[in-house]
Amino acid sequence: MRVGEDGVSKVYFLKFRRRESNILSAVEKLLDRTEFGDRLREGELVAIKMHFGERGNVGHVRPQVARAIVEYVRRRGALPFLTDTTTLYSGFRRTAVDYLETAAINGFDLATVGAPIIIADGLLGRDYREVETPGELG
Repeated sequence: MRVGEDGVSKVYFLKFRRRESNILSAVEKLLDRTEFGDRLREGELVAIKMHFGERGNVGHVRPQVARAIVEYVRRRGALPFLTDTTTLYSGFRRTAVDYLETAAINGFDLATVGAPIIIADGLLGRDYREVETPGELG
């Protein structure tokens, strides 16, 4: 992550409405502007945190954009995979099986994105570790 002179993290945006540039090449240019590529190591496993969307919803990053990131990571010799966790609320992301089906319905699978998908908190969403955080919460 890049941090400016004022100590604040830089945030980058892509305007998907511009027609004069290809979104996938714009993703690569954006990644080149960050230090992301410099941090990748040959043979290193790289988790790409995603939200694969809800069933019937279109408010998520498109699989083609995820594939552009996967290819960027792979060209640098690293081993990318996509990941997310299940949800605490009921629905089609409650278990890894439901979530993987939902991901596939929304176009996220090995053939489309070019990398495996691993649900990080296990089959039933119970594989987790509690971590203490500094300060007060709430």
